[in-house]
Amino acid sequence: MMRDLESWFGELARDVDGRGLAGPADVRRAADRRARRRGAYTAGAAAFAAAAVGVGVVTVPASQPGPVDPTPTAAPTPTSSATPPATPSATPSAPPPTTPSNPPARPVTSIPARAFFALPADRRIDGLPPAPLDDDTLTGFCTDPLADDDSVTARRSQQTTHQGPDAPAGSVPRGTVKQMVMAYRPGGASAAMDRVRAESLDCAEFTVGSTTYGLEMLKPPPAYGDEVVHVAVHWQARYNPDGDPFPHTDQVLVIRVGDIVTVVRDNVWEGGQAKQADVRLFGELAVAAIERWR
Repeated sequence: MMRDLESWFGELARDVDGRGLAGPADVRRAADRRARRRGAYTAGAAAFAAAAVGVGVVTVPASQPGPVDPTPTAAPTPTSSATPPATPSATPSAPPPTTPSNPPARPVTSIPARAFFALPADRRIDGLPPAPLDDDTLTGFCTDPLADDDSVTARRSQQTTHQGPDAPAGSVPRGTVKQMVMAYRPGGASAAMDRVRAESLDCAEFTVGSTTYGLEMLKPPPAYGDEVVHVAVHWQARYNPDGDPFPHTDQVLVIRVGDIVTVVRDNVWEGGQAKQADVRLFGELAVAAIERWR
């Protein structure tokens, strides 16, 4: 280390000896120049700083960054973590009662005369108009499937004596047609037809007094109302107690038209076999009369 210091001092001495030392005047001039340069630098720096402040800009050396004020930001709006209570909705009011577009029909409480069919002109007999029928047990077989029950709201019966077509005046009547019209509450007429159908199938024969009757279910005619049952009632009849028996047949149609049930029963005037064509004609007229009434 000592040898290095001696070498450095030697080089310094030689440099000074080579250049020579400046005199006092030279030293003062050099000092004045340095002072003027520092003043110029200081004034320029001050002017630059003033200009920078005037425009709102401050230049900071990159090597020594100064503190930079953060850009002011709006303070966040405090939010509440609690969910605001829901506004209670109005309780829905019950809908007003609506009137059904097709209100149920009132039950029939009486059967008018127009509910019965009228005989064709060529089958009528002068002086023998329709008459009330006191005994209207037209379907009294093993049981009576059309006996009154709670679903029946009205019933009425009548009978009319008729003659054959083209019968000459004064001829013996051909037969008597009896008709019963019954009104039911909704569903009652269909249930009654079910009973009639079951009775016709289950009751092969029955006895009233000393006479035995046979019941035969026939193929019903087409397009008679909503439902139709056709039965024939057979028995042996006599003109008088001592006479010989002979076959007798009644033709019976039971027809439903909506909540109305009608029974058409035709028999021969002096005994014999009633004709299917007659009862079917009367049945067709009976349906038409009920449809006009209802």
